[in-house]
Amino acid sequence: MGKIDAYIFIEVEIGKSEHVLNELRKLDIVKSVAFVTGIFDVIVRVSVNNLEELYEATVNYIHKIDGVKRTRTHIIEKELKQEG
Repeated sequence: MGKIDAYIFIEVEIGKSEHVLNELRKLDIVKSVAFVTGIFDVIVRVSVNNLEELYEATVNYIHKIDGVKRTRTHIIEKELKQEG
């Protein structure tokens, strides 16, 4: 079985974005981090071996980062590549 990829949407406390970014960089599973507008402030793309690894990273690490208010995790079921 291949890797499981997911997007984790994170709402961050005002003034804590740089701290959250620096902490996310420490995780090997993080493939990209995007600062966005809207309800959530950050979208993180992760790649894990299994759902347990995703759970552990989210609950035992990301949720404990100072400045993280809440998260929503969305597992990628199928991805289409853009042409060009």
